[in-house]
Amino acid sequence: MKNSLMLYVMCALPQIGCSDVAKLKVLVIDDVTQEPVPGVVVRGGFEVDNGWLAWTESSRPNEDFKETDRQGLCSVQGWTNCGEAGAAARKVPIGYYRPNEGVGFSFKKKDFLGVWQPDNLVVTIRLQRVEHPIPLFVKRVGDHINRSKVGYVDGTNTLFKYDLVAGDYLPPDGRGKVADLVVESRLTNLSSTNLYLQTFVFYGYTNTMSFPGEGNGMVSLMTRATDGIRLRVAPETGYQANRVIRCGMRKKSVPPNIRRERYSDADPNRCYYFRIRSKYDENGNLVGGYYGKIYGDFEIGCRLRDGGCSVEFLYYLNPTPLDRNLEWDMKTNLCPNPGNIVERRP
Repeated sequence: MKNSLMLYVMCALPQIGCSDVAKLKVLVIDDVTQEPVPGVVVRGGFEVDNGWLAWTESSRPNEDFKETDRQGLCSVQGWTNCGEAGAAARKVPIGYYRPNEGVGFSFKKKDFLGVWQPDNLVVTIRLQRVEHPIPLFVKRVGDHINRSKVGYVDGTNTLFKYDLVAGDYLPPDGRGKVADLVVESRLTNLSSTNLYLQTFVFYGYTNTMSFPGEGNGMVSLMTRATDGIRLRVAPETGYQANRVIRCGMRKKSVPPNIRRERYSDADPNRCYYFRIRSKYDENGNLVGGYYGKIYGDFEIGCRLRDGGCSVEFLYYLNPTPLDRNLEWDMKTNLCPNPGNIVERRP
C-alpha cells in the first residue's frame, strides 16, 4: 500500500514526466491539390517553462520526429508544463519547398491523468510545389543592424532615392542613377515633458514611399509567415504609386507615471509586388518594365538620438523585362552585395 501511494505521488508531479503530456496529430497536404503528402519528416516541439531556474539552466530539447504515412498523417507527442506545442516539416519530398515556419497550438486544460486537452487535435501543414524557380536580384536595403548612417534622414523634410536595378542609393549616399523608389520622411510633431528630472521626448514621422513614373507602383497584400512563397507571380494591374507609414514615440499614461511606447503602421505580414521603369507605346500598351516583390513591409526605425529615421526592406527583382515570375531558386543571387539577408525565402 505504501509503495502504491508513493508511485501515485511521483506520477502526480509534472517534473517527473508521468503527466503533462501533449499530443498532436499532423496532416501534411499539397497546398494546391489538397492531397496528402507522404514521406514528410515532421518535428514536434514541446515547450518547458523552467520558471526561476531559467536564469541558471535551459530546458533540454523536448522533441519528437515522425514521418507521414500514405494518408499524410503522423502523430507526435511530448511533455510540456505550460501547454505550448507545435509541429514543423523538417524534410520534404523532392518537388516541394520546406515551409519556413510550422504551426503551433496553446493547450489550456488537462484531464485527470494530466494529459493536455484536446488529445485528438489535428494540425495541418501545407506544402508548396516548386514550379518555375529562377535567379533573382535579392538585396536588403538599409543594414542598420551595423549602425550604418547611409539612408538615414534627419527629420527636416528629407528624402532619399534608391536605384532598385543597381541596388544602390542615388548620390550622395551611393552611385545609383535612376530613382526607382523615393522615400520622404517628415517630422510631424515633437514634444517633451519633464518628470522626476527625466526628459521624455515624443515625436512622430510620416514616411511616404513613392514609385515615380507612369504605371509604376506597388500592390499591397496581407500574408502570413507560414505561407511560404507569399508572392510568386506579379499581377499585371493594380499598382499604386504611394504608400504612407507613420511611426514614432507617443505618451502612454500609466498613473502615476508617464511611459513611452513606440508605434508604427508597418506590419511584418504585409508584402508588396512592385513594378518599375514602365514604358508604353503610342497605343498605350505596356512594352517595358521590371517586376519585383518586397517581403515583410518597410521597416521604419525612428530614433532621434541616432540622427533621425531609417528605412529597411528586403526586395527581390526579376531583371528580365516584363517577366512577372518572382519565384527565386534560393541558389543564384544576381546581387553582388546583398547585405544581411536573414530570410531566405523563395
